[in-house]
Amino acid sequence: IEDNMQRKIEWFRERGFADVPGLITNNPSLLSMPIEARLLPTLDLLLGPLGRSIGEIERFPRIFNYSIEMLSLRHDFLAEAGKTRRHGLTRTYRASPYTFATKLAGRSTHEWEAFLRQRARHRAGSPRAADMFFARQAAATAKDEVRRAAVQTERERVAKLLEQHAKAGAMEPADAVEAVSRMLRPRATPEHMLPAPATAASAAAGVAEPTAGQ
Repeated sequence: IEDNMQRKIEWFRERGFADVPGLITNNPSLLSMPIEARLLPTLDLLLGPLGRSIGEIERFPRIFNYSIEMLSLRHDFLAEAGKTRRHGLTRTYRASPYTFATKLAGRSTHEWEAFLRQRARHRAGSPRAADMFFARQAAATAKDEVRRAAVQTERERVAKLLEQHAKAGAMEPADAVEAVSRMLRPRATPEHMLPAPATAASAAAGVAEPTAGQ
């Protein structure tokens, strides 16, 4: 373990990283990643075609946890929207599918899904790997849709609460806080809102079942 750690530290230092111990502390999984098969291709992609810097990577070392496919897809989609350099690594790759498509790229989720479908058709390499990747994308999109629906439901509940109490007259602050807290207590997600498992065919096509990777 010590030899592996020392080798990784030296490798990162040779490539210009200043605080390598901090890099590994913030992403311990770097120690288990092979240099030639994982770290080097990812770093070359980030510093080359993606135009990122060592400083950006040091601020978000978990970027190495994302697949080459995921890094390229989000970068290329932003490039098509003309917004490649407007967002940092953390925001670009940790954003939910909805936030990424609509807020960062300024496009719709339908355009993002269409982009994924197009890339799936032209993707070379292992069909199984493609299926797995796009299945994760479909699952992430579905999970995000459920979360946004839940948030909207909570907003409507709070608005209704405030409207009711506005009609009834002013409330004491403590009572208002307690009332809102009761309304916002977690509720189980209805079964009909839960995502169904994505099939390999629909996932590879970039389409979520009535229901992204790394």
